[in-house]
Amino acid sequence: MKLSYESLKNKIEWRYRNAQYHLLRLFKKYEHKSGIIVFGSGRSGTTHLASVLASQDNFTLIDEPLKNASSYKVDKLGLTGWGQYIPEDEKHWPEAYSFFDRILSGNEFNPNHIPDNNSLFKTEAWVFKFIRANLLMPWLINNFEVRTPIYILRTPYAVVSSRLKHGGWGLHKASKLEKAVQIPNFKYFDQFYSRYEKLYQEATYLEELLTLG
Repeated sequence: MKLSYESLKNKIEWRYRNAQYHLLRLFKKYEHKSGIIVFGSGRSGTTHLASVLASQDNFTLIDEPLKNASSYKVDKLGLTGWGQYIPEDEKHWPEAYSFFDRILSGNEFNPNHIPDNNSLFKTEAWVFKFIRANLLMPWLINNFEVRTPIYILRTPYAVVSSRLKHGGWGLHKASKLEKAVQIPNFKYFDQFYSRYEKLYQEATYLEELLTLG
């Protein structure tokens, strides 16, 4: 199968960026507390705020470290990429601790997580943007010495309205669901969601589901 010029160009650029990143890891170390963490729901403004913060000199944006398409290790760990919960005092999941230790130290990325790497070698601190780790915030604060994180809250009406117009949530999807939707199958700590099981099962319209999410 022949690659188009554009596909070949993208592959070469990706490999070049990945090599840059690995060189950076060899020569630079980052403290957890030097980074800025932005949490929030999808369509709440996290990307805009994180991009503004990362526009500071020597800061680089890390976009969604838990995105499954970019981090196969998320699945390997048994960590659900979206909506995972870990109790803030949990001490018995060392693999998860090690994974987030590498994230906050700048050692668990690839070019898919870095929208713009023009100044990668000048990076002195990272801006981490999460819409997949909101329920992990208490655990992360309790286990790692980080700056006080930023959590964006946007009125749910605006969030749902925006999601309905977005391809990842609502656009081109039926307004009425054909079957009851189940809570994702979490391998660990699914007790947080069990109290909401009935609400998910009884959800009939997409707007209801988006509000629950």
